[in-house]
Amino acid sequence: MSGTALILAAHGSRVDPTINAQIDEYVSQIDRLGIFDRVTKAFHRGEPAFASVLDQLDADYVTVVPVMTSNGYYCDIVLPRELAKNQRFSQVRLRQTPPVGVHAGAIALVERRARRLILDHNLEAEDVCVAVVGHGTPRHPRSRLATVRLAETLQHAKLAGQVLYAFLEEEPGVQSIVHRATTSAIVVIPFLISGGPHATVDIPARLGVSPNALEHWGGGLDSTPGVSTNALERWGEGLQSTPPFHGRVGDRLIVCDAAVGTHPEIVDVIVDLATAAAPLPAEALT
Repeated sequence: MSGTALILAAHGSRVDPTINAQIDEYVSQIDRLGIFDRVTKAFHRGEPAFASVLDQLDADYVTVVPVMTSNGYYCDIVLPRELAKNQRFSQVRLRQTPPVGVHAGAIALVERRARRLILDHNLEAEDVCVAVVGHGTPRHPRSRLATVRLAETLQHAKLAGQVLYAFLEEEPGVQSIVHRATTSAIVVIPFLISGGPHATVDIPARLGVSPNALEHWGGGLDSTPGVSTNALERWGEGLQSTPPFHGRVGDRLIVCDAAVGTHPEIVDVIVDLATAAAPLPAEALT
């Protein structure tokens, strides 16, 4: 046996099929480039699983790119542990790259998106707070570092009057952004891979911004943690619009972008990580 394979390893979902379908699309795009003999995906929640994907490949040389925003629990603990459960684990030359979110291309993408949203809404940069929202988890201290360092990088780039970071599952929470920001407008970048409900429902709701914006609802929600039952019912009726979402909380404009991982440029980041890893043996490339 010989040959090369690339695995896009993502968290995935067994509830929302669009989350795993997003990774399927990236697999198809990269496969068409012809860089690897086989390109496939693997999920923590979905099929094929991390613990079985190697057994479904016949390649001897396998590169795994974590399609995740940060190091931490899933990237550093769950993924290596589950890959080791494959029967072929000891028979392949396997290399795992850093996660997508720490790549310079992902950081540049966030900066471009923030600048674009500031421009699209005719805002003055000094009047804007850019808030980067990561997932975070108390299960691993490194999970928050990529989000924190991204915010620091954006602050040094002076793209806005203020830059903050917040998390879905750690402190400071998403709700705190409105109270911590000192500007008249807030641009929120979900530093997430999936375009699922964390980015399209949870973050706008916690900020008090309707996903349908003011034109549809006539106003924002209360920006403190509670979200009205009526609002959640209306989201459930399929009135969700496509991000970026925008609305007002008091007299402050809030703009919520799509998840970073949903932008087409993320494929270039994955390819660069996959091809920039330690060189494969010459026989794997012939």
